[in-house]
Amino acid sequence: MSQPGQSNGPRVYDILARVFRQEAVDTCFALLGDANMSFATRLAEGGCRMIYVRHEHCAVAAAMAFARKSGDVGVATVTCGPGLTQLMTALPAAVRARLPLVVFAGEAPLKSAWYNQGIDQAPFVTATGAAYHSLHLPERMPVAVRDAFLQARHERRPVVVGVPFDLQARVWTGSETLPEPSRAIMPVVSPVPPNPQDVARAAAIVDKARRIVVMAGLGAVDAGAGPACRALAQCCDGLLATTLPARGLFHDDPFSLGIAGGFSPEETRRTFAEADLVIAVGCSLAHHNSDGGKLWPNAQVLQVDLDPLALSQGRVAAQAHIRSDARFGVEALTAAIAQRAADWRSPALAARLARSPFEDISGDIGDGLHDPGAAVAELDRALPADWELVNSSGHCSLPSALPRRGRIGRW
Repeated sequence: MSQPGQSNGPRVYDILARVFRQEAVDTCFALLGDANMSFATRLAEGGCRMIYVRHEHCAVAAAMAFARKSGDVGVATVTCGPGLTQLMTALPAAVRARLPLVVFAGEAPLKSAWYNQGIDQAPFVTATGAAYHSLHLPERMPVAVRDAFLQARHERRPVVVGVPFDLQARVWTGSETLPEPSRAIMPVVSPVPPNPQDVARAAAIVDKARRIVVMAGLGAVDAGAGPACRALAQCCDGLLATTLPARGLFHDDPFSLGIAGGFSPEETRRTFAEADLVIAVGCSLAHHNSDGGKLWPNAQVLQVDLDPLALSQGRVAAQAHIRSDARFGVEALTAAIAQRAADWRSPALAARLARSPFEDISGDIGDGLHDPGAAVAELDRALPADWELVNSSGHCSLPSALPRRGRIGRW
């Protein structure tokens, strides 16, 4: 791709693509423009699978799904100016979901006094809660990209790197020895066991409670705490529930209430209203999870989490805490309490839960129109259990959230 009279050596974009590949990036979601096409071409030639989308928002949204399902950093690339401003809906969603992403964005050429798509990109990105790094010194770019992956992994949030495309096209004059990849220098962190005093205080709270719901979030999924949560619920005559992102974790349990939050059906809401204790395992306890406090109006919350919270999204999140790995904390709590006889976990309650995975969510459906709840229920019955049903957010998201079987396909 060299022009006549130019050196045939590697360009800066060659080195940048190699750094991404050294980070084990094998999938990138992309929409190309003049400020990222050379980088993306080299990334593809290096063996990375490029998935091309038709809107920059979709590139980051797809990278979010990749990060959530793979457990690895999601990667996307967009061009400069309007290409970057199209990310303003996806980035804050990724920040709130604590998803590690690295987005390679072009920047306007530094050599130009004026460029039609040139804007100050950093304020747009930092306003969403994501990080932005302008890379303007070619010799430092490989380390800066590696550090962006480190930051994304450590802080679990999106990091956008912006590189002017005239700098990308320069002949590389630095060392071709790449820095160690982020995985090689990330701390190896073992699961954290709970403090025995924390467990003892929590056990005393459980002993006093009569109606307990064990609610699991993505932290419980990541820690493999699903079986431990089932055992705790059985031990304390409790029921099970999940946050929306963890839906499906207990789909085959007769005492699962399904989703806890704004999407909870009426039977789930009626049952939660009876609870006097919610044990939140690996949950961020967001506003929607508790339906603004209306879902469990009579219950206090015991949170089991590596990073327990006093406040979450403007509300008091929990009244008691165990700071630990989700699985270790739940197992320790189960060992510290006495087995109860089944009372709340009755055959009658199991029958009610089995009959009401769907509520009347659609209202009156006119002739010749499909009931969205019934349509999703039929899909849930017909599709293989390890297939996933993907939908967008907004008005169409409620029906697809209700099938009891769950379409996460992760557990």
